[in-house]
Amino acid sequence: MAQKSIFGMSTLNISAGHQYSSHSGTTVVDISGASSNIESFKAPFDCKLIKILDKNNTFIFQNTSPVQLPIGTFDKVCFRCTHMNNDQKALFSINQTFNQGDVCYYEGTTGAATGNHIHIEFAVGTFVSLDRITSSSTNLHLVTDLTNISGINNNSCNLYLPQAVYIDPTVTSSVISTDSNSNYYTNQYVWTLKNGLRVTNYYLSYYGTGITNVAKNMKMVLTGSAARLRTSPVSGSQITLVPNGAKIDIIRFNSNVASDGYRWAYGSYNGNEGYFQYDPTVMHPEGSVGTLNVTTVKMKLTGSAARIRVSQVGSELITVSNGNELIVDEFNDAIASDGYRWARVKYDLNDNIKYTGWIQYDPEVMHPYSIGY
Repeated sequence: MAQKSIFGMSTLNISAGHQYSSHSGTTVVDISGASSNIESFKAPFDCKLIKILDKNNTFIFQNTSPVQLPIGTFDKVCFRCTHMNNDQKALFSINQTFNQGDVCYYEGTTGAATGNHIHIEFAVGTFVSLDRITSSSTNLHLVTDLTNISGINNNSCNLYLPQAVYIDPTVTSSVISTDSNSNYYTNQYVWTLKNGLRVTNYYLSYYGTGITNVAKNMKMVLTGSAARLRTSPVSGSQITLVPNGAKIDIIRFNSNVASDGYRWAYGSYNGNEGYFQYDPTVMHPEGSVGTLNVTTVKMKLTGSAARIRVSQVGSELITVSNGNELIVDEFNDAIASDGYRWARVKYDLNDNIKYTGWIQYDPEVMHPYSIGY
């Protein structure tokens, strides 16, 4: 079974993004911890130190077992780290192997580094060399052998950090960006948490990686038929069959309609995680989003306006126009007197006027989704 690639520091701080001058044309970023002290980096997956370059104490690591990345599972993945100081370099040796979570590198200031950090890059494939990106550039990138690797080519094998690692909240407690050059990793990039939830760095920066718990109390109740958990939407192989009447722990909702005409959700049942076809005619979500009340599950109005009310079937607070989005706090399992289930939501009309109340949950004209989808 493939290992998920886990980011290996307690704080993920992008101190210089891939468009920084010395990174230009590559997918390299500089990472550092929360302080100016020298912090360790732990192996994201089982790997072997296959090459040590004296210049800037660059280490090249190659995986020793299949690796699951946020973009897919691969038999061969390598990565490099640069800038460790000589004192820490002496702790390691060529051909040393590391289990996932073992310390394999340290921040440092060798070369042109102005503060403790790690210059890091990941790539799919078997390591071949570290070469200039062009004959006229001094910037380097990993060159790999992609033999027998499908879906990746020489233009896509070098990975941006969010493509290369999952964030495990038990390892990484916060994600921040102090990149003074630009906010490359603030809004544009989507990080994937270990449980599969995908969120922008903005939300991780604001709420911390505790965001992984937002759906821990939310379930999908099967009320009309069984559901198949699959390895991927539509055509993925079946992992397990969830019987009618059971409840699936919801990890995320997908906003997009798949080729079969359904939206798909990702969830967990009896220790198995997978995708399931979200058919609101035979199932419904129930429970609160979590204890944080964060903006991670939204309701998209796709067919009509929605009235926010003070209570279920209560007096109206405001009508929200079709096309808008509401923040979901809770799905109520009980059917109200009007024949509908209701959801408790938040809606910010502007910075000063904010509403919290209940809406009639009609899946024909609205759908929930998780941020990042």
